[in-house]
Amino acid sequence: MKIRKFEELNAWKESRTLVQMIYLITKKTPFCKDYSFCDQIRRASLSVMSNVAEGFESSTDKEHVNFLNYARRSAGEVRSQLYTALDQNYISNEEFDKICKQVTVVGKLITGFISYLRKSSNNPTIRPLDNKTIRPSDNKTIRPIIIGVLVSGQGSNLQAIINNIKSGELDARIGCVISDNKDAIALKRAEETDVPAYYINPGSHKTYLETEREL
Repeated sequence: MKIRKFEELNAWKESRTLVQMIYLITKKTPFCKDYSFCDQIRRASLSVMSNVAEGFESSTDKEHVNFLNYARRSAGEVRSQLYTALDQNYISNEEFDKICKQVTVVGKLITGFISYLRKSSNNPTIRPLDNKTIRPSDNKTIRPIIIGVLVSGQGSNLQAIINNIKSGELDARIGCVISDNKDAIALKRAEETDVPAYYINPGSHKTYLETEREL
């Protein structure tokens, strides 16, 4: 099942539970009297939950991973602060063990999510004209598709697509490769594999529509 909103993420759900647990213990005396520490551990737990959500709303996997790393670091901060709470007798050993266990659960979910996103970045999603998502790792029988790739920079995604086609994981062929950087490594990679490569200079057009027409 495809996840369409952050509320469906297990990492977010467990983070929400963690926040509830932190707020519960910080409402008790004497913990609630230590205003600065109480505010700090609450903010740290909220940071976990918020960064998981904010990452999901990101536009790229790289940006998503960055937010998840923030969330994971905040989870570590909460775990460290729980030791202080225990040392100050703000919480019992039972409460400490229970919340630390929850922090561990959250951390593992976030780490697993990060690994998934990094793997996905190296195994790009192909979107045909019908906008249906096809991943080379799905191992499904699909009709051959023609891919037009608009790239810049190193062209790592292009290379991943080429490798998947060569290995037979993806039944497709690359129709052409286009870049706005004439020195892009991706263009050279395309030429090395006999794929038509084109350079388009946006600066030669007066309007975006002219560039779009050339594309």
